Amino acid sequence: MKKLFNFRPLLFGCVFYGLGLVFASFLGYSYGLKLLLLPLTAFCLGLFYGIFNKRKIFLVNFLIFSLIFCCGYLLCYFQIKNYLYFDKVLSLSGVVEGEILSVNYVNGEPLSYVISNPIINGVKYNINISLYAENYSFNLGDTIGYYATLNKVSFKDYISNVDRVVFSGYSSGEVKFISSNVNVFQFARIKFSSFIMQNFPRSGNFMVALFTGETGFINSIELNNVRFSGVAHIFAVSGLHIGFIFAFCDFICNLLHIKRLWKTVIVFIITMFYSGLTGFTNSSIRAVIMITVYLICSSFGQKYDLLNSLSVAFIIVLTLNPLDIFSAGFCLSFGCILSIGLFSKTFENAIRIKNEKLKKALSSSTSIFVGTSPLILYYFKHLSLLSIPLNIIVIPIISILFSITIIVMILKLIFPFISFLFVGVDYLFSFLTTILNGLNFAKFISFANVGIMFLVLYYAVALLISDKINVKKSVKFGAFCSVIIALILTSI
Repeated sequence: MKKLFNFRPLLFGCVFYGLGLVFASFLGYSYGLKLLLLPLTAFCLGLFYGIFNKRKIFLVNFLIFSLIFCCGYLLCYFQIKNYLYFDKVLSLSGVVEGEILSVNYVNGEPLSYVISNPIINGVKYNINISLYAENYSFNLGDTIGYYATLNKVSFKDYISNVDRVVFSGYSSGEVKFISSNVNVFQFARIKFSSFIMQNFPRSGNFMVALFTGETGFINSIELNNVRFSGVAHIFAVSGLHIGFIFAFCDFICNLLHIKRLWKTVIVFIITMFYSGLTGFTNSSIRAVIMITVYLICSSFGQKYDLLNSLSVAFIIVLTLNPLDIFSAGFCLSFGCILSIGLFSKTFENAIRIKNEKLKKALSSSTSIFVGTSPLILYYFKHLSLLSIPLNIIVIPIISILFSITIIVMILKLIFPFISFLFVGVDYLFSFLTTILNGLNFAKFISFANVGIMFLVLYYAVALLISDKINVKKSVKFGAFCSVIIALILTSI
């Protein structure tokens, strides 16, 4: 009799690490470190059981996963302590001074700013706050001062917001510029965005979103239309973008006969710099880590495993920012790759098409649709019915345009007189955006509101589709039908 599934230590470690983070987020607010008594008790019982039954493998795995759970819990608990510190404080008033960490644009105009480590009435706090100021235009790295009344955000908003804003409010008077202390990544982002807007006047806003992930320069109506199409993930800097940077660096390194180990270092530095330029988003860091793991495996002659690589990225990203496990960007970025790793082989075997490239594209798109649709419904309350065909069509086009643009930019640095090539690229992107804006994708949107229990039950059934779960084909087919019916019923 076959095992139900093959044991993957790294993947299981991620599950227990994530459970520790989730438990800390939901229960740490009320119970604090007391809740750690449960896994520690289980740890002691497991130790006792393993010693007397002489099951060393069970003992080692049980102890390791118990410790991993505790590590996840502790990391997340100390992260939320910034919020718990202000447990009885609902608002703060006074003179605020701090450096701008990020800017929120709407229709190309700055709407709000996230201030890091603000000084409020002469006291420095290790938190982030948000300032709504529509009539000002400050940049990343600027230090500003103003008087404001700040209201504490809800705990749910705190853990789901990637900026970890504890207080937000409006200024009660003039917002003054004090100084500028832009780091290298912020400087590169500002200059790169400015360069694109100046050289691509027709489609600059779309291209800034594509290359840096900043969608605030796109008209809100046009942006919502792209989101309704199901292809808005092209604005999340991830494998599509990092993958091309890797391919280009790999080509140059092979051309110069650079050794694999040095190539790994070079690719890591360049892709990490690009990730920094985009704000070190979860999706970009995940892609950088996975490519680095691939190169390391290649350098030492080891087989690359997608799920193990994703597990490494999962642990690193959440160690840096534990509460990101609740953000839509993190869940969708990791969910897409996990879905491909779990489901694509099953769909590839089921799809009867001779063209291998089309078969892989269709199986990947179907896997992502099955794996991420509930998350999209949970976070955004709507689902595009055209996402599978549109992704098969749009992603290759975007990949080609992205590649052409990077090549043209590099050639411009070497040969300044070829600026005329920018006009052609600008028209190509403008043509694409005109087509996307000309179609009303809202007609093909299904709205629904799902809860946590739906997600748990859905993914419990969906796992049976995976080729990593050893069940009969009839069970896999039944599971696939069940998840499709569940999506249809929730969307009616």
